[in-house]
Amino acid sequence: MGYAEDGRIATYTVASGDSLWAVGDRLCIYNALALGALNGDEAYEVIQPGDVLVIDPAAVPDFEYEYSGT
Repeated sequence: MGYAEDGRIATYTVASGDSLWAVGDRLCIYNALALGALNGDEAYEVIQPGDVLVIDPAAVPDFEYEYSGT
């Protein structure tokens, strides 16, 4: 894991067997769709061991998550 200056987790390196949902659950991020949105469209596909996921929205300039669910 990578940490921001204030000590918050900023990044997570994907391990074998991880999914967006498992990573989100482990790090208390209960919206895997937001986690995917932070990491680009390819993150919605399959994440691979060694991929580095952005966890902290502050690390992505101009990031806004819009929920358009029904």
